[in-house]
Amino acid sequence: MREAGPTLFALAMLAMPAALLVAATVVAFRRHGVRRLYWAGCAFLIGAGSAGTAGVVCCAPPMIAGDGAIIAEMPPAFGVALMLAFAGCCGALLGLIGLVCRRRGGAGGAGAK
Repeated sequence: MREAGPTLFALAMLAMPAALLVAATVVAFRRHGVRRLYWAGCAFLIGAGSAGTAGVVCCAPPMIAGDGAIIAEMPPAFGVALMLAFAGCCGALLGLIGLVCRRRGGAGGAGAK
């Protein structure tokens, strides 16, 4: 039972980019103009970064040192893919926060009287 906490945390960390990808894709189809491009860009970054991360984990050969030992460093391609997904997640979160603030009237907005 000790492993339940870290396992649930790991599953939540996998579910969060998937949920943001779905949210960004749905909002991209509902928006018009530059806003659509923004949300589509966020969805593309999340999707491409996640696919790149999975591709490196599944398909990249291990880095072997001269003496035959496996080098335990993160491959550069894995880091780049994670940063793409992270940038897309940050953009989607900022956009969702902006949508929520705009809908509620925000501070100093039309709804604040």
